Amino acid sequence: LLSAVVDETSLELQALVVKETKRFAGTLLAPGTSMMNDELLVPAYVVTRLARDRVELSLTAAQLRGLPPYLTYKRRYPTFSEYLLAVGTTLGANPLVSRSDEAAREPGHQIEIYPREPVMLGHSGRRIGRVVEAVFEDHDLVGIVIKPEGWFKEPVIMPRRFLERGDDAALFVQLTEEELGQLEPVAPRD
Repeated sequence: LLSAVVDETSLELQALVVKETKRFAGTLLAPGTSMMNDELLVPAYVVTRLARDRVELSLTAAQLRGLPPYLTYKRRYPTFSEYLLAVGTTLGANPLVSRSDEAAREPGHQIEIYPREPVMLGHSGRRIGRVVEAVFEDHDLVGIVIKPEGWFKEPVIMPRRFLERGDDAALFVQLTEEELGQLEPVAPRD
């Protein structure tokens, strides 16, 4: 599991971004293959069990391979002036003749929560920690496990009610300093 995509308003699970294993994707025997997709967008309605250590789906392997990739690439060719600039700056070396623009399949009004994503306090610009994982009960987001900034600090659970919004750079939470100090440490895994 790479990340979870939740509805911006209800915070209900919409999709999961999962990474295929090399064996499942078929790239184990062909390591140079770049045409194989390795990150898939899995809709929430096919998730039968979602736990900290395991995600179970109601799809067959063939159906799973038919899901859309999470990232898509659109080849973009440079304009003539961009090409001339590339030739001039590389001093005759092999200039860039095309590039790919990467785009995530993330519908609007949704928040993607992924491990190691920065968590920011409101609009203050203060980073309070990084996401460790998202915690779900069935398909409902319960909270987010955060590793606070600083040394020797234990991960804490940030309840979903404090989640304000998210963008490509960070998750934003809205709470007071007092509420921040009262967050509960995460219970160790069994």
